[in-house]
Amino acid sequence: MQAIRQIIDREAFSTLEVPKEFGDTFEIIILPVSDEAVRNDKNRESQKWMKHQEKNGFSRHILAQESEDVWNDI
Repeated sequence: MQAIRQIIDREAFSTLEVPKEFGDTFEIIILPVSDEAVRNDKNRESQKWMKHQEKNGFSRHILAQESEDVWNDI
C-alpha cells in the first residue's frame, strides 16, 4: 500500500481544525481507502447518532406509551 507522508505547518492545512495542542507543525499521512471501508465508516456514524435519538425524552416517554402502539396495527 502506498502512503503519502508530509510534515506541514498550520497555514498549509486549513481545511481541518487541528487542536492547538498539536503545535504549529505536524505530520499528515494520506492513505488510500476502499469504497467498502468508507461505507462501513458511514454506517458506524449513523448507528452512533441513532443511539442518541433512541435515548431522547420524546422517544422514551411519548413514543413508548401504549396508546402509540396503534400505529403497529395499521
